[in-house]
Amino acid sequence: MKKVLMLTSGHVPVPASRSGGVENLIDIFVEENEKFKDCKLDVISIYDDEAEKMTREIHDTSFTYIHTPMILRKLNKLSYFIANRILKKKNAMSYASLFTRIFYIYQAAKYIKLNRNEYEYVIVENHPSAFMALKKYNNYNYFENKILYHVHNEFHNDYGCKKIIEKSKIICVSQFIANSILNRFNVNPNQVKVLRNCVRKMSIDQEFNIREKYGIPNNHVIFTFFGRIIPEKGILQLIQAFNKLEEDKITLLIVGSSAFEENISSDYEKKVRFECLKSKHQIISTGYVDYEKIANYYTQSDVIVVPSIWNDPAPLTVIESIIYDRPLIATISGGIPEYASNNSAILVERNDKVVDNLNAALHQILNNHSLVDELNRNRQLIRKDFTLEQYYKDYTSYIV
Repeated sequence: MKKVLMLTSGHVPVPASRSGGVENLIDIFVEENEKFKDCKLDVISIYDDEAEKMTREIHDTSFTYIHTPMILRKLNKLSYFIANRILKKKNAMSYASLFTRIFYIYQAAKYIKLNRNEYEYVIVENHPSAFMALKKYNNYNYFENKILYHVHNEFHNDYGCKKIIEKSKIICVSQFIANSILNRFNVNPNQVKVLRNCVRKMSIDQEFNIREKYGIPNNHVIFTFFGRIIPEKGILQLIQAFNKLEEDKITLLIVGSSAFEENISSDYEKKVRFECLKSKHQIISTGYVDYEKIANYYTQSDVIVVPSIWNDPAPLTVIESIIYDRPLIATISGGIPEYASNNSAILVERNDKVVDNLNAALHQILNNHSLVDELNRNRQLIRKDFTLEQYYKDYTSYIV
């Protein structure tokens, strides 16, 4: 059993008590490792009360938690305010955890320095800033050819760690991300592999009814968006497309908030709310929903929409729509077509007419029942591609 250290983002806790796509994938790896026991895993994460409670039933993974001082939490809010209100930065939300992440890197580096002889392998999950913990104190020298970088997103800053990254094994969530790595870094193509995401199928609460909870009439078709309320996710364009529909008896359900259960409301979220108020149709925003309850929203929705207007690497919502057997409308963005093809979903062009394209797709799925039946049949054929066991086995095959 290999002793493996995993560095997380330093932004969202693990286990995924406050959601987060990457963090939920880490949870899957941890849970499958409990069954197969290929690794003795140590995960370094920021502290969260609920996350720590979730570790009590886990035996083959230990969690090293880094507690963020209150002063740094206040500095996070200040940095977000400056980035959002004064500097008007498009990525202002990333500043909401700036000092937490810096503190995480510093503390993780100290931990590695003190314990680096105990580990045979290091996994860096997603954010390249975590490599700074390996760079500090020359920690990386103790793990030559034993660093695995699991990349979930495109990044344009290597934080001065390019040479370390280039010596790592790299697994990517899609070929789209693999191509971006090969274009940015001087790495041998044999170093880079694609590991497609998967999702856990959550239990369903038979007593929970979203129509009763949110006052949605029984004869309404429910279109549902899952995700953070940020520009890249395309929720504003989806609302505009939804508002142009002439059909009645329809509801748009927006499941998510601008930040992971943080008490932060962005300017973009305010634009979204204003667009909702203009609608002649019913639009309901749930705010943050705990991931443990998310299955109820999938199974009781009629159609899932992923309107990404950025190069979305591999959104879990696409896989979840397949796992929970829901019709899908999505844009042709990043790695999305690698997970859902034209014969299992309605894929639309992401261009300057994206609102009209989404509107046409919404209209089509409301009125073309034979198409919906065909999509449903084809979706059954690809569902088997996203098993947790296969994901775990493919992941651990790279830890050699």
